Amino acid sequence: MFTESSLFKKLRKELIAFVPKKKLVELIAKQEDNITTKLNSYSYLYDKLADNFSKENLVRLTIQVLYPNFPLIGLVSRRKILDMLESNNKRVKIDDFSTNFNDNSNPSFFTGLFGKHAFALNDQEVELYSESISKFMYENSDMLHYSSNGKDIQVEQGDYVICGGSCFGEGDFRVLHQVGSTGKVFGVEVEEKTRSVLNKNIELVSKVIDTSNYRVIDKALWDKDKEILEFTTYDDNPQLSSLVQAEHLKNTKIDNNFKSHVTKVETITIDSLLQQENANKLDYIKLDVEGAELNVLQGAKNSLINYKPKLAISIYHLPDDYETIPKYLESLNVGYKFYLQTFYNSGLDTILFATVC
Repeated sequence: MFTESSLFKKLRKELIAFVPKKKLVELIAKQEDNITTKLNSYSYLYDKLADNFSKENLVRLTIQVLYPNFPLIGLVSRRKILDMLESNNKRVKIDDFSTNFNDNSNPSFFTGLFGKHAFALNDQEVELYSESISKFMYENSDMLHYSSNGKDIQVEQGDYVICGGSCFGEGDFRVLHQVGSTGKVFGVEVEEKTRSVLNKNIELVSKVIDTSNYRVIDKALWDKDKEILEFTTYDDNPQLSSLVQAEHLKNTKIDNNFKSHVTKVETITIDSLLQQENANKLDYIKLDVEGAELNVLQGAKNSLINYKPKLAISIYHLPDDYETIPKYLESLNVGYKFYLQTFYNSGLDTILFATVC
């Protein structure tokens, strides 16, 4: 049951010209359970956000959940982005990855056409294997940088950064350039097919930046060490591969349209990863691990308390992440303040930023 809250009152003000209060209540009552859970989670987070810009982002996102066709100024639809890019996309045959990619597989992943794309880095251009949507996002947003009204959360020179869910590495390489020679970046990518692309991209990007302080971790981040868990991989869309996402995607378009298979992977916690790598500090954690974010943060408890790193956490994978993740971080009594930014009107790539400063 969705209860009245400060978020709900704000929604009424935003939607007053669009839908009467009674109609809005009826609409929420008719939502499926996962939507109601999401709305209640939104309400919890709304009261925890530290600035108006973050709250406005959450209001726009909530409106989009209730009314998918409601026009939202400032957010770009995923379909529009793909339409803009596909006509110019350079599709390539994935010969370089013949040992990892099935010759009969479709090189067009769910989120955009796969191919070689030019990325600007260190005042130079380098061609990396990636997707059209990734190139667009790289050029138009930095998902580790929150900036509003003088509040800046970003990677800085000398930072030690953990990137959970490195995918093809485009974002990691920007972070690597930002931390410079005195920093370190730990890129975590457990999915084998995706990691083969990441390793190839490391070779390519080493022509324009020093990659000696970049370390690829091939274990799955989790809340316990050395567990052997089932890992679901969607064959033509490996970015959705996850320890927990498969259950959430059951009977969805993704589950119905993509073949999947299960492999066994070994887990590692962030606390243990730092010990393994002899890292004596941690400045920033970025997580986009397809629904395992809370588990990973639970496995970083000591690191969060001792180092108080800045955080950029994807919270759009599971309906209650908007509540469970900030609640867990609050329980550590570290003093985190929360900020929110969403990059699509569908809610995809919604990031919870957190900092103690």
